[in-house]
Amino acid sequence: MSRADLIIHPLRLRIVMEFQHDRQMTSQQLAQALPDVPQSTLYRHINLLAEAGILTVVAENPVRGTLEKVYGINPDQLQLNPEDMNHYTREDFARFFQVFIGTLMADYARYDDQLPPEVQRPRGVFFSKAMLQLPDSEASALFERLVQEVRAVEDQPIQAGARRRTIALVMIPNATPPD
Repeated sequence: MSRADLIIHPLRLRIVMEFQHDRQMTSQQLAQALPDVPQSTLYRHINLLAEAGILTVVAENPVRGTLEKVYGINPDQLQLNPEDMNHYTREDFARFFQVFIGTLMADYARYDDQLPPEVQRPRGVFFSKAMLQLPDSEASALFERLVQEVRAVEDQPIQAGARRRTIALVMIPNATPPD
């Protein structure tokens, strides 16, 4: 299985996201963070990510006569380099995009499901769409600036009372050819 296929999967993306900010967790802690995932399913996907080197064992804690593994993310294994991406077809990219969008929809559904029934408008949910007329080079530069802005905030220390939030960036050229 390719690295992209390993990572771009609904559950494995969620697992990887739980390890952001250099978090380290045991399988049990991960199960608590993802309570909607059956334990056997979770363990199977943890093992796949560990065998691929995406998750690494950073410590082992003795627990009742056995060693409990503490996992961390291996950021070097998360990067998909251009050579990796050259092997994928249009159908592969369409599938990756569908998984990506599907994870956003599932994130929203989990958030919405925990709201009390009387809440009519969820707070803290924002989305926006704009049509820009840009040459490819400017579009790439804009996207890179947006990514850098998000990374700058992502790398800040976590503040007390802060809530985890998902932000997704997507840029798609319009199907209509330029004038």
